[in-house]
Amino acid sequence: MSITEYIINKKKTCEEIYKEYKEPWNQMNFGDIYKKEFIIFLCNFSYNNLNCKKIFEVGCGLGHYTNLIDNKTKLLCEGGDISKTAINKCNLLYKNINFVILDVTNIDNLINICEKYDILIFLDITWYILENLDKILKILKKHFKNKYIIHSLVMYEKQTYGNEYFSNHIELLKYFDLTYLFETTCGEKNKYDTNFKYNSIFLGKI
Repeated sequence: MSITEYIINKKKTCEEIYKEYKEPWNQMNFGDIYKKEFIIFLCNFSYNNLNCKKIFEVGCGLGHYTNLIDNKTKLLCEGGDISKTAINKCNLLYKNINFVILDVTNIDNLINICEKYDILIFLDITWYILENLDKILKILKKHFKNKYIIHSLVMYEKQTYGNEYFSNHIELLKYFDLTYLFETTCGEKNKYDTNFKYNSIFLGKI
């Protein structure tokens, strides 16, 4: 069973994962190179063309992407995660960035960040908040209207979980029901893995 499936099936919490693994999900490597470059492109586009100044990474994990965006763009980038252990590690690794413990499924927490930022970025956390996704989207469409989301999610050609919500990139776009400025997929086949893994990515306006 993968780390993702442990959390989805409630076998372990995010806090337990971050206590047990030094680099869960191999976060330091940022995944696919095209994904990293495209995320930076979307952030720079948002700064240069959409009058965005402040971005918040929801579910920032160990803060590597938060730091990357802070270094590679002019956006003020901050992050939050539900895991206290992860945030403690963020604060040790990247002392120049503000990180907070944050549960995005908590309505007050979510409304608070909606008021402070121009863009929210969700990188590979959506599988873990599926049960609350409808509620989160309703809050965003009310309190984050005319602002922006950058969203990335690892999916499989034959998706094995979360299919009651969406099972591919096109279904995900329909589910979120936003105005999309950019949307794409990226990934490559691995001869050792017959179930093709790819990244679903979009920049959407609420």
